[in-house]
Amino acid sequence: MAIGISLSAALLLAEGAYRLWKGAPLWGVGDDAAQPRIDCGNRFDPDLGWKPLPGLKGINGEGAPVAIGADGLRRNEGGWDERSPAYLAVGDSYTFGDQVGDRESWPAYLETLLGQRVGNGGVCGYGVGQAGRRLQSLLQQDGAAPQGILFGVIPTDLWRTQAKAFYGRPKPYYSLENGQLAWHAEALNVGPPPTHPTETLSFMDRHSLLWRALPSPTALWEKIQTRIALQRGEAHANAHEQGPEVACAVIVEAARAAKQAGRTFHLIVQYKLKDVILRDKLERGATTADADQDAASVAAMSRVMSCVEEAETGADVLDSYPMLHKVWREQGMGAIAALYHDHMSAAGNRMTAQWIADHLRGEAAP
Repeated sequence: MAIGISLSAALLLAEGAYRLWKGAPLWGVGDDAAQPRIDCGNRFDPDLGWKPLPGLKGINGEGAPVAIGADGLRRNEGGWDERSPAYLAVGDSYTFGDQVGDRESWPAYLETLLGQRVGNGGVCGYGVGQAGRRLQSLLQQDGAAPQGILFGVIPTDLWRTQAKAFYGRPKPYYSLENGQLAWHAEALNVGPPPTHPTETLSFMDRHSLLWRALPSPTALWEKIQTRIALQRGEAHANAHEQGPEVACAVIVEAARAAKQAGRTFHLIVQYKLKDVILRDKLERGATTADADQDAASVAAMSRVMSCVEEAETGADVLDSYPMLHKVWREQGMGAIAALYHDHMSAAGNRMTAQWIADHLRGEAAP
């Protein structure tokens, strides 16, 4: 009994201290706190593994707004959300805009620059195969008639493309069978993760600002499961070793489908900050053996770009490395670091959107 009272008192003191620090009322949750932490808004999907849940609204770990529209696309808050997008972007967390708000992803900035809706179909954690599969699904929605496809990738996606387990959870993937792409989602047939005890702590979610500032119960549970999987060596597992080859095949297939439908197709190649540094080393003579798996992925990304260009599908390959490298070399490490958190910052996404917009405008010029 005494222990329970002491624990309750300690929690109340911690809650009060947090509210004073944040300048929040000592009672109630307020409008801001009414937003649950949803991070990227992903939920189980029996074909893709996971994808944003339509209609979900909340905040990410940085407290920035995250809203998913009825069509499953991230809302850009630009006034175009109910219209069929002129451009449809797919990809991973760099496309989705992890760690920034709805208006700060590069698709959102691009939408403002072009004055046309840019649908944000990025999904955190996706490999190239999942992004390609999601593109097919989005194009089947009623009224979907984009004039162009923006397919975002980073070097890490090539490894994800060949993985069958990602942070301890089953992941679907493509393989090449006799030169043809084959989709494997059998491991997902067990259904969504079961409800676990932490999801019953809704009282804390309704009344505690301190609790809301922490990762969601679901996220905490997933982190625990991931940690266990990492210790067991089960967090990541490859289905095959053909990530780059499969990635090229997926992108080429998507580009050909776009061409047949009369759409433009643009491959948007982005990089983590460490990838920019690694590619600089590779171009100055380092080998992948001198570095690590990240360097191997960066080297493979260059091969994938060449593979896509050689397929002669009309795909437009936009490589952001020259732009990023120029910032680093001319303005210093501080300047390029400002373009990133772990993912790209709002400033990095704004620069990326301007770069894409300039390219698209030049392409449309007479």
